[in-house]
Amino acid sequence: MKKLTLVLSFFLFVSFPTIKSYGFTLLGGETLGVSENAFRVGAGFPNLYGAYHMPITDGFEVIPKFTFFYGADTTVPDVGDTFGMELKFRLIQSGGFALSLFADPAFIVAYHPNLSMGFRIGAPGVITSYCFKGKYYLIGGLKIPFGFLFYTKGPGKDFVAMIPIMFTLGGEFQLSNDFNFFFVMDMGPTIYAGSGGSATEFTPIVNIGFSYRF
Repeated sequence: MKKLTLVLSFFLFVSFPTIKSYGFTLLGGETLGVSENAFRVGAGFPNLYGAYHMPITDGFEVIPKFTFFYGADTTVPDVGDTFGMELKFRLIQSGGFALSLFADPAFIVAYHPNLSMGFRIGAPGVITSYCFKGKYYLIGGLKIPFGFLFYTKGPGKDFVAMIPIMFTLGGEFQLSNDFNFFFVMDMGPTIYAGSGGSATEFTPIVNIGFSYRF
């Protein structure tokens, strides 16, 4: 009987994948292990996006990301896409606290109301998180995703530098072993500087969504 129990235990061990019982965050300061991957989708104002998390080392992730946006700041009805990737390098993880350097470089193409193209350097940035009870994450950060836009058509044809100063606040909550729900806000002023002068606009970005680890 003891031999039969051992055989059945071995069969169950090799036949079924190990369930990850620990929590995780894709938006906070933690990074995934090298044996894990994940994706997340978000929607809100002024964009919706999809991102795929690929750990390179235990402390460094490369995250290809596609975004469709239908607004900029609170006054400009821009419509377009960004093609880029997030980069996350973990510096500190102690207890429930984690802190990472963050960058979000991307190519920008806007096709309404005027055609414009640009590149976002997406740095510097830092994101932090604190885990409660193993599955609730409070997220914060500061991002300054510097970038450039070139308007190719229209009366406002110009080369413009963008300097957003964005404060991040949000939460991520474990719904099951590998499935999270998140809510995150990035808000702050964006400084635009071109040959015609400079201006400052308030920029709100609010997203809710889901993430899945596998």
